[in-house]
Amino acid sequence: MDTALSIIAIVVSVATAMAEYIRWRAEGAKVKVTASVAIVGPFEDGTSRSCLCLHVVNRGRGTTVVKGWGFADPEKRFSATTAGAWSHGPPTPVVLSPESPDVFWKLDYHEQKDRISNSHPGMPHLLQGYVILPGRRTVRSKNVVAIGNATARQMTWSERWASLRQAGIFTLIFQDASGGPLRLAVQATGPRAARNIIVDVVRDHSFGAQQIPASAEASANCRKLRKGRTLHVGVPEAARNQGLWFRVRWRSRVGHHEQRISID
Repeated sequence: MDTALSIIAIVVSVATAMAEYIRWRAEGAKVKVTASVAIVGPFEDGTSRSCLCLHVVNRGRGTTVVKGWGFADPEKRFSATTAGAWSHGPPTPVVLSPESPDVFWKLDYHEQKDRISNSHPGMPHLLQGYVILPGRRTVRSKNVVAIGNATARQMTWSERWASLRQAGIFTLIFQDASGGPLRLAVQATGPRAARNIIVDVVRDHSFGAQQIPASAEASANCRKLRKGRTLHVGVPEAARNQGLWFRVRWRSRVGHHEQRISID
């Protein structure tokens, strides 16, 4: 009899815990991210543009905060540049609540296409939208958009499985809300740790082999960067508007990787 009562008590406890979890999920924030390409306008200056569009909506009953946003290659080889580029949308952080559940951000399609084509020629240029939430949680769009001649499509299951095995790196040039100096953030996106990270400054392909001024140089090294950890590198003032790029190289279990991001 005591054994039967114990089993019943355990079942009731598990059922109660599951009910509480389901209620918590139902009342929490549920963020969906959608990326698209569209002609948008007119804007405040009366013009229309071809844009990379990011739509973020909170379909839950809770509130959350979007701390960052952008577009990146599904395999984390390159990303769209927001610093110093044309963009339209509210500054972060943005609170998404049931009363104000969605937000739009836009980047100029042709500007981003030219930058990515220069830094990563000869490969399909596909971008996946993402947002950064509290606790460094990243929510990505299920779809990808095409830059140039690439074909927009849903990610295949094999691509999604491959992305789970990557030692990914995400790069972003940003400025603190307080107006501090520009910095490069090199964040490991996992799931495996990136190793032997080397950051340096290089010329744009169109500038040939011109020497980089000493005042514009910047570099950093890191032996190992685990998922969620970030390496910061200051952006030299002399490097801006010079056709220079940060080059980030690292190693994973499947090989060597390189990513570039424009300083302009």
